[in-house]
Amino acid sequence: MSGGKLAGRIAATLVAVALGVPMLVIAAARLGLDPAHWSGTRLSYVYLTGRSPIPELPPESARALLGVADMQEFEDIASADDLAPSYWDPDSGRVMLGAATDRGVLLRENLARSNANGVPYQVVRRKRSWSDLNGLQKAATNDSDVWTAAGAGVDAPHNRVELDVRRLDHSTLSKLSRYDGAVAVRLNTFAGFASNQPPGQAVPNYPGRWATADPVGTWYTLLTGFPLYLGSVLAALVVWWAVAVVRHRRRRRTAAPVEAVRL
Repeated sequence: MSGGKLAGRIAATLVAVALGVPMLVIAAARLGLDPAHWSGTRLSYVYLTGRSPIPELPPESARALLGVADMQEFEDIASADDLAPSYWDPDSGRVMLGAATDRGVLLRENLARSNANGVPYQVVRRKRSWSDLNGLQKAATNDSDVWTAAGAGVDAPHNRVELDVRRLDHSTLSKLSRYDGAVAVRLNTFAGFASNQPPGQAVPNYPGRWATADPVGTWYTLLTGFPLYLGSVLAALVVWWAVAVVRHRRRRRTAAPVEAVRL
């Protein structure tokens, strides 16, 4: 292998690692694969624009049942430890009514009998109640500094909290791992800031969008923080190099007898 070809292959390898790994992690997150950071915290989504993904809307009858379930959750404050978030499952075509305790299951069953009106439903037992998830939202937000966290919400199908962050770093993801999978992150570098300042007045101590997004730090975290994807790219490159070496040796063996005959 000539020096020029070797240098080109080395350069291609470096580019493949530097760009391929972060792009693979981002693609996996957008496809819903929830890539895991080495600490265990999962990246559930990456915004490529400022717009949120549009979820599939349930039928109107299912929306009505979900509305009643939401009212039950917010009106019956005493049952916050018994009830869990409800959601529409497009795969099964059912409304999934969440419950965290036996009492919650009974409450959901009574609600469905009175309000289902033929809508397919299922009462599902969940690990975390509304009360648990509300507490996790506050705790997860407090684990991130004000320039990193952009808000938090509940991911009902996965029964967890999703923390919107403007940047990724190993420190924040490691802190969130203490919740044992109950908190995932969504990378949204386009998120703005809530401020009590009058319109047109700058946010105090605001470091600027470039600094808060920290593209270099985010790239480094995507590159080094997701071992499954880093390992996959490195394994593919090892195979690529191995094939190139084998082909080079075959060419040399083929060329050697020809040169011997000429001599």
